[in-house]
Amino acid sequence: MYNRNLNDLLREFMDEDLFSSSFTEFRLPKIKYNDVNKREYSENTPSTNVYEDEWSYRYELSTPGFTKKDLTITLKESNLEIKGERKIDNKKEKGEYISKEYHTTKFFRSFNLPENVVLDEVHAKVENGITILYLPKVTKSKVNKGTRTIEVS
Repeated sequence: MYNRNLNDLLREFMDEDLFSSSFTEFRLPKIKYNDVNKREYSENTPSTNVYEDEWSYRYELSTPGFTKKDLTITLKESNLEIKGERKIDNKKEKGEYISKEYHTTKFFRSFNLPENVVLDEVHAKVENGITILYLPKVTKSKVNKGTRTIEVS
């Protein structure tokens, strides 16, 4: 049954029967080499884990290759915005690349924060390809204020 379903899928998308005698190799859609090289940047949305305990929230974003200089983190009232841009240096070399898939990478993430976050105490760090934001929860003695930029350590 499994082979039949796979066979039907291939027949539908490729007009080929996987188990027929004429089907001699598995064919994947071709990627044009030039299209890959023409990209100036890629846009990715980093995967994010959100952790909560009784005192705080912790947001962990997958940002491999990004340094703290590549990141801009802003709090606007209860909205957390994280922007990243990692530029690839196109230095001149004697030879010539045959294939070049490294390119500038950008991303943007925005989160609506819970009302109980102490905005003045939010801080961030980059560690082993993970950007970690620490968001303490409000207690009776802490009050939230306007907009600010978060420095990444």
